[in-house]
Amino acid sequence: MRLFQINKSNVIISAAFSLVSASLCLWKFGLGLNAAVCFLIFFVLMLISIIDIKHRIIPDRLLVVLAVFSIIWAFLCRDVVIIHRLIGIFILSVPMLALTLFITDAFGGGDIKLIAVCGFLLGFKLSLLTGFVAIILGGFHGFFSKYIKKNKDAHISFGQYICFGAFVSVLFGDLIIWWYFNVI
Repeated sequence: MRLFQINKSNVIISAAFSLVSASLCLWKFGLGLNAAVCFLIFFVLMLISIIDIKHRIIPDRLLVVLAVFSIIWAFLCRDVVIIHRLIGIFILSVPMLALTLFITDAFGGGDIKLIAVCGFLLGFKLSLLTGFVAIILGGFHGFFSKYIKKNKDAHISFGQYICFGAFVSVLFGDLIIWWYFNVI
């Protein structure tokens, strides 16, 4: 089974997202290695999202690529100390795993591995923000599917929301957290 088939909609979505994410990486980090690695991370997150939406699977190969880019990112962006990155690996993945052990199909294994990799990428503070964004968006999707569409057996692909949460956290996470603690 081919997980990523080239068709018109995938090309259009990929091109549009690539243009937007490249522009945002350049805006956030300027022209340099940080922006390039950030763009590669966003590109992998986009691939994971598309595959998860279409096939409800997150390929381990893409998680390994994301992990490698996360390690490179850790060396480039030293604003998050290594202990915070290590805590980030476990802060959401362990509760998700525990929930899955008690509630069948609460989360897929790919979702748990993805949030662990994102935890290392972002550190525990931005990982919590990623999880919050993912839960809010996934909750809206689940509510819409179950109560508006009347699909009682609806399963959602949660990986896309984790990826979007990571995207938001990389670009605006520090600002959102500052705003939350200082304005609200």
